[in-house]
Amino acid sequence: MAKLFILTGLIFLGIGVLLYFLPGLFSWFGKLPGDIRIASGNTFVFIPLRKL
Repeated sequence: MAKLFILTGLIFLGIGVLLYFLPGLFSWFGKLPGDIRIASGNTFVFIPLRKL
């Protein structure tokens, strides 16, 4: 069980390092066709639409 926690922590650490040093790596996320994004001043609304 301890090895699982260590491995999970290392994976999260790796993702965090990637996001810190390469912020544009996941810039496509949230900009998929069908997503609704509304930004006005300090307000931001994101509505992901999915097919059922």
